[in-house]
Amino acid sequence: MIRKIRYEWDALLTGVMFFTRIRVPKRIGADPQMLNVAARYFPLIGLLVGACGALATGAAAVIFPIHISVLLGMLTTLWMTGAFHEDGLADMVDAFGGGYTRERTMEIMKDSRLGTFGSVALFFVLGLKWACLSEMHELTSLLIAIVVAHGWSRAVSISLVETLEYAREDADSKSKPLATRLGKRGLCLAMLSGLLPMIAFSLWLQQPWLLLAAPVTWLARQYLSWRFRVRLGGYTGDCLGATQQVSEVLCYLVWLAVFGNGYCHG
Repeated sequence: MIRKIRYEWDALLTGVMFFTRIRVPKRIGADPQMLNVAARYFPLIGLLVGACGALATGAAAVIFPIHISVLLGMLTTLWMTGAFHEDGLADMVDAFGGGYTRERTMEIMKDSRLGTFGSVALFFVLGLKWACLSEMHELTSLLIAIVVAHGWSRAVSISLVETLEYAREDADSKSKPLATRLGKRGLCLAMLSGLLPMIAFSLWLQQPWLLLAAPVTWLARQYLSWRFRVRLGGYTGDCLGATQQVSEVLCYLVWLAVFGNGYCHG
């Protein structure tokens, strides 16, 4: 039992090492099998990243206006992840915008240079995040929303690993260690890790309409999954990053729509 707990703990730490800049014990390495197990903890790692972003936002709000505080919180999450998912979004949009065949799309996706399509996508997604969060005027709800969105968006993203094939077999892929199935147990753990905080969020605010973010993001996930299958024959690491970013911003848009511009005022 103790060995099993230690194994799962090491898998979690492996995910933390792989998906964030947080330091982990030196005994944690980049073992491909452990990295694959770590995929089930992707939403929990998202909750951790979101919590750090919320903490930075809340601390900044003591001194600065909310729009500045939100920006500083976003910068915190970008630093923590090394803009890992934003990079995936930019690469995916560049590739799908500029490539007309599978081979050309893959070639563009591997190119480290940022193109026009990717630049526009980053501008709009980051701008939408900042605009939505800046309109959520009740600070406590805002901070919880940041945490919940980071967790759920990663659950939506990692679910693609279970339902799509891996589209690239070369060694330079960002998500090669994640290129196997999660399994039913791993998928359930990932989805519950992302969904339960959202349910708790809606119960705490007594606003069941907040749960609309789940079907809205899932519909977007289904569309993206179809596009990835048609264009690439599966997913890549960039596809996972793009799905996470789209899902996160959709959460904020839905929640802002539920409460209107005076988020949770009353």
